[in-house]
Amino acid sequence: MTRECRIIWTTAVAAVTWAVGCSPVPPTAGAQDELCSLAPVPVSSPSLAEAVPEYVAQHGVIALLEAYYQLIGTRPSAKITAQNATLAAALGLRCPQNAKTCKLDKAAIRAALPRSRKVADRRLLARFLADPAHTPALTRTQRLFLEWHFSSPRSYSAVLHKPGRTAVVGWNAAAEFEGPDDFTLLTFGQLGCTTVFAVAPDGAVQLSHYDGVVNPTQIYVLAEFDARHGVERVYVSGVRARQVASAVKERLPEATVALHVKSEFKGQMYSARCERRNGVIRQTHAVRAVSADYLQSVVNGAYGEWFALGRASQIFPPDDAAFTDTVYKPWPSR
Repeated sequence: MTRECRIIWTTAVAAVTWAVGCSPVPPTAGAQDELCSLAPVPVSSPSLAEAVPEYVAQHGVIALLEAYYQLIGTRPSAKITAQNATLAAALGLRCPQNAKTCKLDKAAIRAALPRSRKVADRRLLARFLADPAHTPALTRTQRLFLEWHFSSPRSYSAVLHKPGRTAVVGWNAAAEFEGPDDFTLLTFGQLGCTTVFAVAPDGAVQLSHYDGVVNPTQIYVLAEFDARHGVERVYVSGVRARQVASAVKERLPEATVALHVKSEFKGQMYSARCERRNGVIRQTHAVRAVSADYLQSVVNGAYGEWFALGRASQIFPPDDAAFTDTVYKPWPSR
């Protein structure tokens, strides 16, 4: 069913905030790599609304995602440099006095910066990066990713609904549209999870993205959709597509089931898109290689943060030209 966007914007953070500071780093070789001792220091924080456009203009969106991950994300420490100092200050982090670089312990940063501050900053980033006037070089899919990423909870279990029957489906979540009109359904960061796309005779569609070998909730939401619409075709994609397709066929024996087996778990990242244009449904996906620290950045709960504070540059979708048709085979194979 079509729903209004569920994002609730928060008010801006006051200009005067508490930042994390540290004692000056001694001017010795390699001193910039030493962890600073931390203390909350009241400072007049630069405006994030001013710092982000400047940073994006100079370094690009990927660099912004990397800098945010470095400063606020799940890395054990944050390193402030001359390049990111203004952005860091806007996020509430600052080297002491006149120090040019310093290294801050991430546990101390979390203790000093209230969660409400980080949430408000992420909402501001979502609004800014979703605006084509600020990110004209990006595709619509890329802007939708950025808006979804920065407005999602830490678990990524959120669906972003947008005008024009468009939705971004988060992790362990599902979205659907009724009727035969055009639509766009997107999901990002598919590593070991499975996507299930269902089509009903009346034109209704559902896309889900769930983890696990066979997640019972994914099968349940599909069966509930079938009870309301009568599913005709089901497309299953992922590393464990065979297991999930078998479970789907058992639950919906009358439906035609097809599968696309993702060849790698840890090495490939899918961005998937399902859309209907002028009555024709097309499913495409783009593949990105995953760097060594991505998995650790999103699944290691040691720092108290989850997926949305991980290395988002690894999930960022490529240009539209990189999306190719997703090829499905019947299940069971004939």
